[in-house]
Amino acid sequence: MSDLVKFLEQNPVNFIDFRFTDLIGKVHSTTYNADRLAENKIDLVPDLQTIFLDPFCVQSTAVVLCMHDSRSVAKKAYDYALSTKTVDEVLCSFEIGFSIFDEVQFRVNQYNSHASLSPVENYLSIKKHNHGSFDSNPVIDPLSDLRSEILLMMKESGIENSLYHKKISPFQGLIRVDSSRLLKCADSVQKSKYIIRNVAQSYGKTATFMPKAIAQNSLYLHQSLLKNNEDLLENPENYLCYMGGIMKHMKAINAYSNPTTNSYSRLIDLPNLFLQSKLSFPDPTANPYFCFAAILMAGLDGIQNKVNLYEIEKQTARSLIEALEMLSNDREFLLRGDVFTNEQIDNYIEKKCEEIKIIEMAIHPAEFICYYNL
Repeated sequence: MSDLVKFLEQNPVNFIDFRFTDLIGKVHSTTYNADRLAENKIDLVPDLQTIFLDPFCVQSTAVVLCMHDSRSVAKKAYDYALSTKTVDEVLCSFEIGFSIFDEVQFRVNQYNSHASLSPVENYLSIKKHNHGSFDSNPVIDPLSDLRSEILLMMKESGIENSLYHKKISPFQGLIRVDSSRLLKCADSVQKSKYIIRNVAQSYGKTATFMPKAIAQNSLYLHQSLLKNNEDLLENPENYLCYMGGIMKHMKAINAYSNPTTNSYSRLIDLPNLFLQSKLSFPDPTANPYFCFAAILMAGLDGIQNKVNLYEIEKQTARSLIEALEMLSNDREFLLRGDVFTNEQIDNYIEKKCEEIKIIEMAIHPAEFICYYNL
């Protein structure tokens, strides 16, 4: 903590915001007066390499990410990879998709069960002219300024990005973030989601990362395993073994990479699990620390045991409950190097089963369409 106090003396701010990610990927924070930080007993362990100024706070506020159960898993996965001597660096990059709406209303109780989504203003008229193309004239793009501000805010917060484009619909966006070490890459996912949500709100709109609110939102992931500055995955044999390990443990990984019931509405329509060297199956509701770590551990298992991709069933879990069952039964590869723990996995499964129970108890509007007049 003394290093943080010293940093604040050299970089004066009014407040310091400690943030950490819980099991399901939600970010929590605790804020202290910067000039009285030394007086407080703080159990969190801040990582000074993650500190940045919050661009949305009126009062100057420094944000620092803390080592917690989730974040420590990604660090342990990285350390384990290096300890195997198979690699000496693990780099990741990602593309994160999201949807922006003018307004979203939803309610679930014993008398109401509905969701109403309002696409961005003028979306329908734009669609007639552009036919869903990737690029359109910014003059008729209602989200052009919003997109530009997202990129600028990300850069100011230390996230290097190289591309932003619309997807099939003008209310969808996809941002590509440059390569970095695994832990920093996972941090960038959390920071990106925070920035996208807040920029959208500042424009009077709302952003979601739901895998399938209307169209699909993805979290494309690219990993590079370096040995003596050469990417091992550029070697076809290593690549096939790495992907073989991922496919071998795919259904268990899905519990982390596709952690919502909504995730499987997207997965069922996904044509390819791999796009060249990118993994296309993860979605942005994932806890990135668990997701990236699980994928790395599976890939390393594939290389170490020379798993043949062509001998492995290429199929994802069909539902969240199936993914959780597979995670419970196929966890040994995650426990190596104490990267994950049995208690951690069990707690995660329990938390997700509680979510499933809530959803299963809700009455779906489609049930009225099918059954009301029977």
